[in-house]
Amino acid sequence: MVKRVITIILTSTILLTGCIKNDKRSFLEHVIRSSKELIAKEEFEQAKGLLEYVSQNGGSNLEGYSSLSGQLDRLLLAKEYYQKKQYDDSTKILKELFEREDSEAGVIKGVVSLGKKIEEQKAKENNQQQEQENKKENTEKDTPISSLINWDNVYASSELTQNSRIYKATNVIDKNKSTSWIEGVAGDGIGQYIEFSSKNTFRVDKINIINGLSKSEKTYKNNNRIKKVLVEFSDKTQQVYELKDNNMNYQTIDVGGKNTNSIKITIQEVYTESRIYQDSCISEIAIYGQKI
Repeated sequence: MVKRVITIILTSTILLTGCIKNDKRSFLEHVIRSSKELIAKEEFEQAKGLLEYVSQNGGSNLEGYSSLSGQLDRLLLAKEYYQKKQYDDSTKILKELFEREDSEAGVIKGVVSLGKKIEEQKAKENNQQQEQENKKENTEKDTPISSLINWDNVYASSELTQNSRIYKATNVIDKNKSTSWIEGVAGDGIGQYIEFSSKNTFRVDKINIINGLSKSEKTYKNNNRIKKVLVEFSDKTQQVYELKDNNMNYQTIDVGGKNTNSIKITIQEVYTESRIYQDSCISEIAIYGQKI
């Protein structure tokens, strides 16, 4: 519809010039020349509208029409590819038009202009991509790699001794889920804790915990599992976290980057469903971060 309106307006303008009077062939040839002028001005869609007018009025056999119309169609397709950011397809068409011996001067001008736009756009997008890659690379460089922290001391407020066997605090760092720390007081062990400390300061990111006595499903269900823990840092800040039951694998507590040289984990609440014994157990604790 837009092309048709443009065609009517431009045709009316041509008629008003007085160049064509009652000579249809001459008039259509004049329209073709006008379309060439529009192409030279990079007004490709308007030029296409004039050529469609020529075709609709029996001028498709006029000299230069077929070649010009075909070249313009290819140029418009190249422009469409460019707008869709299909630069390689667009460039291929432009190269084809540029190398044709019969390419119109206006078409060549459009080819050069569009080719320049493509190169500028590709350079712009490459720069943007490079900036994003540099930003990502710098971010990765600035982000320390979190690793397992080796503490100088691991201490528990109490440890269960049973049949000459001690369920000691260091069992939580032996990388063996069949062993565990079990608190050694009467009742459910609420308020009992295990503490990690070091002469160094670390930026702590996360704490991974295997809950309960995870040697087997039977030992897991026969004893208390920890439901809530209070995590306290060397600056005395603290946060309560909840652990899930029926999970004999690692659970992650996201600390979010806390500078500390000690971590104290205190039992606040336990799961008691199916338990036979009141002992509260933790099989493994792995703390990750970076030394600072």
